[in-house]
Formats: sequence, structure tokens, C-alpha cells
Amino acid sequence: MKTYEGDNVRNVAVIGHSHSGKTSLVSAMLFTAGVTPRLGRVDDGSAITDYDEEEIARQMTVSASVATFEWSKAKINLIDTPGFNMFVHEAELALPAVDAALLVVDSVSGVQVVTQKVWSMADKLALPRVVICTRMDRERADFERVMQSLTGTFGRNVVPVQLPIGAEKTFTGVVDLVKMKAYYYEIGGNGRARVEEIPANMAEQAKAAHEALVELVAEGDDVLMAEFFDTGTIAEEHIVSGIHNAIREDRLFPVLFASGLGNIG
Repeated sequence: MKTYEGDNVRNVAVIGHSHSGKTSLVSAMLFTAGVTPRLGRVDDGSAITDYDEEEIARQMTVSASVATFEWSKAKINLIDTPGFNMFVHEAELALPAVDAALLVVDSVSGVQVVTQKVWSMADKLALPRVVICTRMDRERADFERVMQSLTGTFGRNVVPVQLPIGAEKTFTGVVDLVKMKAYYYEIGGNGRARVEEIPANMAEQAKAAHEALVELVAEGDDVLMAEFFDTGTIAEEHIVSGIHNAIREDRLFPVLFASGLGNIG
């Protein structure tokens, strides 16, 4: 068995409302990382972290379960937690043991009751969070609406670091607002992206979103704020380190966009 140094181990809880796509997202991560030979699905009982007979029958997570994969030479331990109100105590028990949480939000439904409950749990522990808006390929999935739901509930520090390319059935990738590149995926593919330039029809939106992100990252850092005022922007490597610091300090909660079933994002 491979041995990892402490600095190369990440313990992450996957939290959110029931049926927001947590287990499908975990299945997509495991498949993309090469841990599983095919993309597991909740509806046919092949999802790795929903293996209990009750979970397969109900098509929902009942108890927290752990899945592990390697990415960029780091060992990632994911704890897939229930989102149904009756079992949400499992998420509360998992949070003190992790370094960070992935808050999964359904792009159709937005923030729901348990979304707020698990956010409050993480808040009490000052736990760093990344928000992942899943099911972007579903009917009525909407970037503007889900972002309004997030910022209206949790504040302006919940900020996109990506923009979705397309929506519903046309969701095919994301624009990275740090690198300012477009990442396209094959639906149901291996999860590895094709990198291209930002589509012309999204250039202005991406530019405005990039500037909003840079400004928010700079707000809590005097050095970055000076660089921002001097040059009007921040170098990419400084944005990355600034985002890392802001996440650790709970000053920024980055939002990403994905489809677990489609293995996009």
C-alpha cells in the first residue's frame, strides 16, 4: 500500500440537501480518477458509496461512507453524507473530522432546507467550503437563479470561479475564471477536459466575472489590494494563492458547476 505524507492527504466531507447529486458527484470523481472501471449510478445501484441494500432500494444515502482516490499526488478521502433531514446527523458527526467540505447544491432547486442546516454546521466549525452546483444538464437548471439563491442566503462571499458553458441539455463545459480558459467535456466521458479559448459570446460575461473574483480575493489582503490598484488586476499565481488563503480564512466560498451523471466539470 502506498504511503502518503500528512501534507498530501485531504479529508473532505460532501454535504448538501437530499437528492442534490452528492453521490453521483462522488461516483464521477472516482471514475475520473481511475478508481472504478465505469461511472457508478444511483438509479441502478452501482454507486460505490451507496452500497447498503436500504440505500439501493431507496436511491438515497442513509449513512456516511468513505471513498478514496489519488489526484495530483494527493490522497483524497471523501465522506459522502446523507442529506435527508432524518439522517443529517451523520453529516454533523463527519464534519469535525475533515479539513474542508464540498457543499453540493442542485442547480434546479437552489438552496434548500438541509443546505442551510449543513452550512450552519460547517460555519460553527469555521470549516472551509467549496460550493458545487450539480445537475447543470437538467431541465430548468439556471446559472443566474442558482447564484441568486446562494448569495441571497449566504452572502456575496459565495462567488463563482467558473461559468457554465451552456445549460440544460447544452451544458458541455465550464469557463475557468482564474486561467480564463474554456474546458469542454464529452457527456458521459472520462472526465478529462479539452482546453480551448473562451467562446466569443461569453467573453464579456467572463471578463466581468473575472474582475469581480479578483476584487473579492484582493479585499482581505493588503499586498494583493496594492497590486490590484497598481495594475488593475492580479497575476494568475497570486490569484490562486489568494483564493487558497481566502478559503482557509472563510472569506471566500468558490462556486463550481458540474454534472455528476454526465461527468462534466
